[in-house]
Amino acid sequence: MNPHFINNLLGNINNEINLGRFSNVESNLKQFGSLVNLILNATKNNLISLEQEIEMTTLYLELQKSRFLNNLNYSINTSKLSNDDLEFILIPPMILQPIVEYSIRNGSQTSEN
Repeated sequence: MNPHFINNLLGNINNEINLGRFSNVESNLKQFGSLVNLILNATKNNLISLEQEIEMTTLYLELQKSRFLNNLNYSINTSKLSNDDLEFILIPPMILQPIVEYSIRNGSQTSEN
């Protein structure tokens, strides 16, 4: 997880506190705590289930969505996979997060022509 993301998230939480948006603060802190716990548990293993990876990615995206004041939309489509597939397909932990992070960083930049 990029330290810059953590710094931005904490800055966003601080801003929410200053604005008195305590329900947002509570939600962000719960999501961040869940994400950190999932990452710590996942990185103890060489492989994790696709379901776990998607759960981590979803928490990451929800925190980014809050950071961008809900101006971030995403979808994760697993309709072609069974619940067994999600549970038993094994992948390296944290393989999706850097790709998603890169996509958000580059997708949110405007290009000048």
